[in-house]
This record gives sequence, structure tokens and C-alpha cells, in this order.
Amino acid sequence: MVYLLDSFLSLFTLRWVQSPAFFPLPPTINRTFIKTPSGDIELLVSAPSLESGSPASVRNPPVLFVHGGFGYASEWLPWMTYLRHKQYSGTTYAVSIRGHGASWTPGFWRMYLTTKDTLATDLVAAIEEIERREGAKRVVLVGHSSGGGLSQLVLSKGLAKAQGLALVAAIPNFGARGVYWNWFKMDPWFLIRNLIHLQHPRSPLSSDTLVHNAFFSQAFPQDKVREFSRQMSAYESMTWAIGMMKRFTDVPSILANIQGWGTSSSRVMVMAAEADKLMGVKLMMDMAGEYREGVEGLSIRKKIEHVELPQTESRISENVKQDVKSGVTTVVVMGAGHHVQNDVQADEAAEALKRFLDQL
Repeated sequence: MVYLLDSFLSLFTLRWVQSPAFFPLPPTINRTFIKTPSGDIELLVSAPSLESGSPASVRNPPVLFVHGGFGYASEWLPWMTYLRHKQYSGTTYAVSIRGHGASWTPGFWRMYLTTKDTLATDLVAAIEEIERREGAKRVVLVGHSSGGGLSQLVLSKGLAKAQGLALVAAIPNFGARGVYWNWFKMDPWFLIRNLIHLQHPRSPLSSDTLVHNAFFSQAFPQDKVREFSRQMSAYESMTWAIGMMKRFTDVPSILANIQGWGTSSSRVMVMAAEADKLMGVKLMMDMAGEYREGVEGLSIRKKIEHVELPQTESRISENVKQDVKSGVTTVVVMGAGHHVQNDVQADEAAEALKRFLDQL
């Protein structure tokens, strides 16, 4: 009944127009923009806090954080801040693709019909800009949800290369049908609400209650849910979501465009959030399994045949378990919801990411 009431009330709060949103940033993070043929793309930059005398040769690789549906670059501030505080010696970046954050904003229907391939051009523009700034150094892509899907797509199509790939509660390479089935089970009013809301893309997340239920653990404070919800995009590309419903990437092609095999124990990380009602642990472990099969395949194995791939299990904290097997790192963050980078376990999850980055 609460969800039904929310459906009618939120009909009057849905927005059909939006403008770029400039959210406050801490002094250690700068907002810059990338010029593209379509419009300006927001790129947040956090330079490393290097100790005096640190040689440039020991710097960690640059990291590019990629948000998912309704997301924005500044949702990554907790992890960018954590890495800097922990003396991560590479520059971290976060991009807002068109229609998100402070990037240029298409109109409602233009955004609604924007394809995943078009959105991929924004991600490629960000990667190329970072390579220019970093003297051709390859990035580590860290993609959340649909942004994880977009990161896989860019590598699968050979539109960019990377030093590593971290998939955080990401759309699986084999498609999102299981994700939306999970969403329907979580929210049985999904389809009815969508009709009431005239097919508006924000319908499944049209109230703070819905955002909390879909994106966060119950322990996440309600006032922070409201703050997060206000920063979300008013509408989204539905063609992006539909384009990832079935298998949309090729794992061997993705792995072939990740460089550095043989110089680290793992180049791919899959992070699952135990309380994630959308992705869940099983979907993430199924995806990790496909990546492990890919690493063990001939085309990649030849590059690392002289390296004994470790198999280790460890606990980073009471809530975070890490497993390295066949060149792929899996992380399970207990108690965290879908937006693990923003939930109450954000720092513990960031530490797991840092350990993955440090071994690259």
C-alpha cells in the first residue's frame, strides 16, 4: 500500500526537463570538462597526495570511475577521497556521461532514445583525455551497474584499452534479464507504477522509499537517501537499458584489450554487495566465472603461461571477503546494497579496490 501511495504522489514530482547539476566538491577534487562534438562532459580529478620525495616511477595507474543509470561523477567522491587519504599514488577521475551530473543534457526524448553505443563515445572521450594528461598511460576502468556494462562494451569493441577492469555490482556481460527479474521480485508494483507514470524512466526510483529499497541497505540513513535522490538524473536512456538485456559483450575480446597480463596476480575484479537486491551475489559470481574461463583460455593464457596464478582467500575486514582465483579477483561486501560505493560499508569496499589496484 505504501508503494501504491508513493506511485500516485510521485506522479506530481517527476521531471521532464533537467539542466546540468553542479554539486559541491571537496577542495582536493577539481571539476573539469571535456569538449566533445555533442557537448561538454564532466570529468572530476583527484590528484594523488604524494609524500615528499616519492619517485614518479612508483605511481599507481590512473583510475576512471564510471557511474551507472541515474548516476553522476560525484557519487564516487567517497572512494576518490579514500584512495587519496590512503596515499594511492595515481590520479583518480570520475566521468559524468551526457545527461548526468554537470555534463550537457539532451532533451527528454533524445535522452530516452540514446543508445549504449552513443553513450560509449562519452566514455571513450574521457579515456582519451586521461591518456593525454597521463602521457599515454592506460587507465583502470571501475564501472558500477550500467557503467560497468558500458566499460565492458568499450573494451569488447576495442574502442579503448585498459590496465585493469573493476566491475562493481555491474550489469553482467551476459545481460541484465536476471537483474530486472530481481527488480520485479523486489517491487511487484513496478509495471503498474510505470503505467501510472506514463513510462517515465524514473518511475522505478520515483520516491525516496524506492531509491532506498533498490540502492541501499536498511542501515543507510534516510537523510542521506534524500540527498542522493536529489542528485540523481531526472530521466534516463531506456535504450541503454534495453540494449543490455541480453549478452552484449565478448569476454575474450575484453581480456585482449586489458594490458599487463603476467605482471600481476589479477587484472579483473568483480565486486558483489551481499544485500544488493538487483544484482545479488549469484549474478556477480556467475560473471566472475565467465571471466575466469576467459583468462584460462588459450589467447590469454599464452601471455601468462610463465606465471603461476595464485588462488587465495582473505578477509579485508569483518564485512569484506576477497578471493583471487585464475587471474580474477572477487570481492563480497557483506550488508551493502547496490550502491556499495556510497553505502555504510563504502570505506571497507574502497580498501578492497585499493588492494586490487596496488597489485596491478
